[in-house]
Amino acid sequence: MPCPVEAKRKWSMVGVTKYFKEHNHDLTKKFDLVKILSAHRGFSRIKKKFIRLLHDCNVGPSRMVQIRSLVHSGDGSLSSMPYIPADVTNLKAKYRRESRLDDIEDTIGYFEEKAKADNDFFYRIRLDDEDHVRNMYWVDGAARRAYKHFRDCISFDATYLTNMCKMPCDPFIGINNHNQSLQFGCGLVQNEDTDGYRLFKTFLECMDGLAPMNIITDQDVSMRAGIEEVFPSAVHRHYRWHIIKKDEETLGPFFADRPELHKAFE
Repeated sequence: MPCPVEAKRKWSMVGVTKYFKEHNHDLTKKFDLVKILSAHRGFSRIKKKFIRLLHDCNVGPSRMVQIRSLVHSGDGSLSSMPYIPADVTNLKAKYRRESRLDDIEDTIGYFEEKAKADNDFFYRIRLDDEDHVRNMYWVDGAARRAYKHFRDCISFDATYLTNMCKMPCDPFIGINNHNQSLQFGCGLVQNEDTDGYRLFKTFLECMDGLAPMNIITDQDVSMRAGIEEVFPSAVHRHYRWHIIKKDEETLGPFFADRPELHKAFE
């Protein structure tokens, strides 16, 4: 058993880092490994500006590294790059967070400019508890005026997705007397199940309480419930394309051996 003085001396050395002037290992001869050291990694102002330009063009991190390596070395090698791919990913994530704030500010500014030029321009933006966009809807004055004449049948398709925010884009489409498509507004929703109902309420508010006579949607249960509550007098029908698609997924093996029956079914 060590004496108390020796034990105290050993305990006092815990957590103390001793500095050696001489290296206790061989120095690396691969200078391309210097970039791994955090002190040597980083982006210059010009490089950050170039990566921001690629980010605005929706270029992914891996592709960014390839482009930067071609610009930096000319042969596409990553050995002489002063940063690693993880650094590019982190920088792009930072720009993405900043651009999300800029996007909503630019959108509101655009809507306000449209409202100054068009007195009937309508838009609504709803935020959640964390001030994130939960849903939005907008429509110009010409579409609002046309809706009063061509509200006999509209379609509502929530199958489109935006590229970056992954929010379903939901356009309200109608048909005029020339058999041409008209857009009676467009919406972006964060959650189709809960925000679809609010989008219908906003559409009804925008159109001065005039509900569509017929509305065509996909076979979504929550959407059907929202239509029954917001547009109780409207006739709700489903897209023929969605019905045929689901039928063929189920009956595909059966039709494979019966081409004549498949032709008749179509």
